[in-house]
Amino acid sequence: MKHKLIVFCILTVNLLGCQSKAIIKDKDVQTIELKCIIDNKPISNLISDQDTIRQIISKLNHAKREPSVFKAVFILRIVYRNGEDQLILCNGSHMKIDGITYKLTQQINEICYISQNAR
Repeated sequence: MKHKLIVFCILTVNLLGCQSKAIIKDKDVQTIELKCIIDNKPISNLISDQDTIRQIISKLNHAKREPSVFKAVFILRIVYRNGEDQLILCNGSHMKIDGITYKLTQQINEICYISQNAR
């Protein structure tokens, strides 16, 4: 019984440690391209203001891992200064990055709307 408790404690600490890592690298982000893909009328918005980018990434990095199946409504493309990019699929309060789903603390449209109006 004592060994099970020790194993449980070690696993819990490891899982909590994994949650503290940033989901999205926020260093050297050049732009975020936000595409809305509903109603067969794609809407695109390019965000290049660094304060806005930091706010959006900070809010996305507060998401918690949670399995979910959803149809993407928004696509965020994060472009770094070295030319690399990262795609994030979003719908409501969930996002998927590299095949892993996360639950956001706010709706994705609120995250982007609030950040854009904070300029």
